[in-house]
Amino acid sequence: MPGQAVVTVKDRQWFVGVASTYAELAQGLSEISSIPSGTGVLFDMGVDQDYVQINMSRMLFALDIIFINSSAGVVGVMHQVQPNEREVIFDQTSGPGARYFLEVTAGEAEGIEDGDDVVIQGTAPSTLSQTVVNALITAGVMIPVVAGVVSGLAAVAGDKKAPAKNTGKLLSMR
Repeated sequence: MPGQAVVTVKDRQWFVGVASTYAELAQGLSEISSIPSGTGVLFDMGVDQDYVQINMSRMLFALDIIFINSSAGVVGVMHQVQPNEREVIFDQTSGPGARYFLEVTAGEAEGIEDGDDVVIQGTAPSTLSQTVVNALITAGVMIPVVAGVVSGLAAVAGDKKAPAKNTGKLLSMR
């Protein structure tokens, strides 16, 4: 994966791969036997989505998945999602959607809750064609989102030096 980022939620921090192409979005963590503790993959779907379907059919280990809104922090957490599950669905039609989801080894998201603040530090390449492909994927035109990846990160408002407060917002992305 071409980029890297650091994602912090509460007192937890993960070093993640950043991916942005269609191939990387489709591959994700599929067919990888495991990842080290404190690492993961962050998917950037470009805009907040109220419905996300993840295909775990080619996964070889269980995951925790943290869904992150572009401005409201954590909006969902799934624990112990098992390999070979075909219908892993985040459905937030009555609340804020998720622009990102973070996949980490099962058990690492214990204690993470809706409303927790998130800080994302890192960079990833971004191109117009990549943005179009990402939009088609999230719109369901190409394929449903498949387990594990990351893409474009951009700065949003937030004091990067202030300590995180549980305001339920995405504090900053650098």
